[in-house]
Amino acid sequence: MNLSFSEMLSKSFTDLTNQKIISILLICFILTFFFTIFFIYQFYINIIDPIFDNLYNFLSANANEVFFLNYLLKFKIFNFLLILFKYLLILLKFFIVWFIISIIVTPVNNLITSFFFEKIFFEINKIYDYKWKFTIKKNSFFLSLKSSIFFIFISIAVNICLLPMYFILPFANILIFILVNAYFSGKEMCNGIIVQFIDKEDDKFKNFYETNKNLIYTTGCVTSTIQLIPILNFFSAGFSIIMVSHLILNHFKYKKIIVKKK
Repeated sequence: MNLSFSEMLSKSFTDLTNQKIISILLICFILTFFFTIFFIYQFYINIIDPIFDNLYNFLSANANEVFFLNYLLKFKIFNFLLILFKYLLILLKFFIVWFIISIIVTPVNNLITSFFFEKIFFEINKIYDYKWKFTIKKNSFFLSLKSSIFFIFISIAVNICLLPMYFILPFANILIFILVNAYFSGKEMCNGIIVQFIDKEDDKFKNFYETNKNLIYTTGCVTSTIQLIPILNFFSAGFSIIMVSHLILNHFKYKKIIVKKK
């Protein structure tokens, strides 16, 4: 029986009432929050703040420093435009900080949550009695962490390449961010779980992606959207793991499989 997106989403929201799952998400939130604040603070004081301070100082320069600018300010229209531009700089500064937070929170949250993939997965299997039949590998944690780090670095590299587009397209950048990162988010979470049980070369692994590619991408879109919402973005990876856990467990529950113990 195929799992619909609405059913998967409904079950995932219901799982947020589970005490054990909520406890895991709160731990991820606290760790993500402190690490993100540290990285953002360093980025802000060393890069963003100096750039905008120089721009603001240039616009506030006196006649001896920038004669032509001071001359233009004698006209009311130019004085109004200068004030408007200063406020736009403040708005742009806020927008950049918000967007950088969205970009940084994602890999930090994903990496921290990867330590809890297995716990969330088995808790959902227990709640819904999916009867998961595969035995976890001995090196499962290493395989999951390796997969997560791979997708995190790829995602960071792609987003860095897209930074100019993010800055020059103030509204379209949100849609671009969601559509691009949806691919990485969906695959990262699915891989982080499946590689702990099934080899990538296995036909069951390939069949899962072929059968559920649309749902995986849609799940990635939901995750990427949450990543852009302040506060909620600290829970994005955890909620994504809940969704893909249902997707994986439901898929293999209704597939004829041969269990190979590791």
